[in-house]
Amino acid sequence: DQEENEGQEYLRKVGLKKYDSFVCLIVRDAAYKKKRNIELGEKRDWSYHDYRNSDINSYTGAIDELIKSGFWVFRMGKDVEKPLNMTHPQLIDYATENCQSDLLDIWLMANCSFSISTCIGLDEVSRIFRRPAVYANFLPMRNMVTYTSSINAPKRLFWISTGVELTLQDHLEHGYISSQQYHKAGIQIKDLDDEELRYVIREMIERRSRRWKSCQDADERQRKFWQVMKAHSTWSTYHDEVHPDVFLSDYFLKKNPKWLG
Repeated sequence: DQEENEGQEYLRKVGLKKYDSFVCLIVRDAAYKKKRNIELGEKRDWSYHDYRNSDINSYTGAIDELIKSGFWVFRMGKDVEKPLNMTHPQLIDYATENCQSDLLDIWLMANCSFSISTCIGLDEVSRIFRRPAVYANFLPMRNMVTYTSSINAPKRLFWISTGVELTLQDHLEHGYISSQQYHKAGIQIKDLDDEELRYVIREMIERRSRRWKSCQDADERQRKFWQVMKAHSTWSTYHDEVHPDVFLSDYFLKKNPKWLG
């Protein structure tokens, strides 16, 4: 009860009213690992993780979409490279504020309407508390979270030699876990653009509010996506039960029709 009261008091302090809803946004960058090296006196080269990093300021359009829909937004993170270059009364750059605490790190992720993440450690809290999630700008594709309610949109991959985008099948074949492996394979990594991020957020909002209007084409795109995923040789290694409310962003699929092969 004491912890619950502390969480509620923090929301009141920053301006939320009783029935306001909020979303937690966490975007991975290199700051946490760099600080870990300093604190532990290590000299590990964490650059192999760079393929997982994204720029928080590429999410301003998605944040705008959330605010227009009535949500408050908390930008999460223990240590971050830079602050948000966007301000709004309903936007809290919690990761750069002095009020940050271990309790609030957990409490906010556990009580948000849904989380938005690039797939990192803290989003496990939202999963444990059965909060839906948007997983955007994640890699590798074979590690997509399929056991909890989510909408997903991975980073995009392109062959450096030709500029041709890798298909879903290619993603699964080249599911690397280091930046150097992608470079060695001749693959360029690109983050989702502003429009793609906006639409994946919009889809989550509409699905949650039951305003999402599917159609035969959209259903067919999802069917084909799962057909490719489940047919791949790595499927049983990384996946078992699939939650009924797991989707690949329909806008991502429509915009990239060749991605499904």
